[in-house]
Amino acid sequence: MLMRFILSIILCILIADSCKLSVHKVNDENDKKAAIEIVDSLYSKLEQNRISEALKLFNISAPQDSINIYKFLVSLAPQANVLAKGKLDHWSTSVSDGLDQNCDYKLYYLVSNGNSDLHISLWLRRNADRQIKLVSFKSSADSFLNN
Repeated sequence: MLMRFILSIILCILIADSCKLSVHKVNDENDKKAAIEIVDSLYSKLEQNRISEALKLFNISAPQDSINIYKFLVSLAPQANVLAKGKLDHWSTSVSDGLDQNCDYKLYYLVSNGNSDLHISLWLRRNADRQIKLVSFKSSADSFLNN
């Protein structure tokens, strides 16, 4: 009887603890701040022409990706100071900790360059090492960057 009671208590503890194994947060301010820090770091590195260090902020899955992103960053660097002045227009985060570690961060900036506006969308994802990396950088107009 005592053994059955102890097993029941252990089972209850395991069930209660399993509820904590996966926590899902949507649009949490701390997650937004963590993603913004990565974007700010990107612009800072580009302003200082530290392209190789900026490249490390990206999630790179193939060697060709590395080359293409490097070329993109070189073309982006001259405008980094303008881009860094962009205003966060809207954002979304979806972070799961525990067994399912699906963590996505999306930031949308509006950058004004005199006569035109540029919309920038950045997608970041946390990797297995718990580092947030840039996955995608898209802008509404390439001509804006060449002004």
